Amino acid sequence: MVECSAAGISSRAVVRKGCLRVVDRDDASGHLFSVLDERGGIVKGAKLWLGDTVFAADEDGIIHVPFAPPDNEDTKTAVIACGRIATVVRFRHLREQYLLSADGMLLGESLVAGSTATLIFRPRLSVNSMPVPISLLRSPRLTLTFNYLDGSSSVTTVENFKLEDDAEAVHRFKVPARL
Repeated sequence: MVECSAAGISSRAVVRKGCLRVVDRDDASGHLFSVLDERGGIVKGAKLWLGDTVFAADEDGIIHVPFAPPDNEDTKTAVIACGRIATVVRFRHLREQYLLSADGMLLGESLVAGSTATLIFRPRLSVNSMPVPISLLRSPRLTLTFNYLDGSSSVTTVENFKLEDDAEAVHRFKVPARL
């Protein structure tokens, strides 16, 4: 701040030298912050302070902040700094939410007792509405529940069921009687 006084008149001015701007986006791993200088260039040595935790920029100048714990989604205030210049940013710290969905097909005419039926489906996995590789799932299993005419049911589980991002999953099973 600069203050000048003369002949009973005073004037004050705030002089800013340099500034940081922040561009943020989300991906499957969390929040990504790019820090820009006053000319719009990426600042490579920036750091972000979120509470007691410090996150440093990678070699591309991106600061990675993981998603919040399940019970801690909130608007957060962080400090981003590089050298002697700092700025305060507010962002919605999202919690990690996975969704597994699938579209499938099972022909009704294949459900004849004693025959082999084929279930075909395409799984999709997303985190916070962003698609992620299905290979992130560890030890996937397929569970089939058969409901019988008498009101009883049985469950069949296929452990370590193979899932792929670029292909349908296929499972053949023997159709039980009394479905």
